Amino acid sequence: MFTLPIILYLTFWIVASGMLFVIPEFNLGENAASYYSNIIQIISSSITAVLCWRTISIFERNDPMRLVWLLMGMGVFNWCVGEILYAGYIFVHNGTETPYTWYSDIGFLLFHPFVVAGLIVFARAISVPPPVWGIALSVTTLIIALTISFNFSFVNLMQATYDLERITIVAYMLFDPILVATTVLTASLLTGGQLAYPWWFCSIGLILYYMSNVLFNILSAQGTYVSGIWSDLGWPLSFALIGIAPMLVYNMFNNSVE
Repeated sequence: MFTLPIILYLTFWIVASGMLFVIPEFNLGENAASYYSNIIQIISSSITAVLCWRTISIFERNDPMRLVWLLMGMGVFNWCVGEILYAGYIFVHNGTETPYTWYSDIGFLLFHPFVVAGLIVFARAISVPPPVWGIALSVTTLIIALTISFNFSFVNLMQATYDLERITIVAYMLFDPILVATTVLTASLLTGGQLAYPWWFCSIGLILYYMSNVLFNILSAQGTYVSGIWSDLGWPLSFALIGIAPMLVYNMFNNSVE
């Protein structure tokens, strides 16, 4: 199940993400941490998208799991495109922070509907009714996440000067809570056994992704966020965890064939 390549892969991303604590201690220039952070976010998300799409090939043509991994891969790919645009602005403007909102937000926001759709298709495919506690926990999570999102985005919403900016802010306010609530509900469907392992990693990765977004919103509301600080480590690490899910599924299929 947990092969050496998977263990090494996760270890690499833990170390690579943890470097964000270390880089500021070295005299590498004021933009070094920002450049490094954005590069590893692009790499981790692009690899995860490829891993999701690779897993499509192991399923029969009519298997709904093909659609699951297609949607998951598309979500991560869109986020990667958004991050490329986000990083591109920083690189072109010599370290100047990317404005909020900007074209990169299109890619970031498209992550949510594709992934939520993938989770819904997965839940339907396994035909397991959600437990009462899972529904209750999901609804509770949604309410708490909406409250947090509203509290830290309301100031930006009031300061928005044009309609597209307001739409973007509202989309973030809604999409993040829906994503984490759907993730919690999906996780409640998982039972024990090896078949559940990949989706536990995916769920943990999505929750970490959500927490990273919340932390970004908090720091942004306080005016203390800059690209390359320690809080950025949540994004590459979350995509590494999500990427382990299709790796495990792919390995399980190959082992069953052998």
